[in-house]
Amino acid sequence: MSAAANLFGFRAVGMAGGIIGSMAFTVAWLSANHETCEPNMAVLFLVYGVIGGIGFGLVYVPSIITVGFYFNKRRALATGIAISGSG
Repeated sequence: MSAAANLFGFRAVGMAGGIIGSMAFTVAWLSANHETCEPNMAVLFLVYGVIGGIGFGLVYVPSIITVGFYFNKRRALATGIAISGSG
């Protein structure tokens, strides 16, 4: 993910990750049989787990790397605050 951020830019990778992640969560929601409310587990694992994980990995890495560019004096504190929001 950091190689993609260096190649395409942090903003573009972050926005692409947000779009991929939100689309994955929408498809995961649509994978359920809405009459019985039972999800299709194979589709759910693939879409929610793999594609959603890639999407939000594309968001997470640039957001942590970007903090290092803007903070010099209290970089550890700024990184800690940025990481605490990811949970």
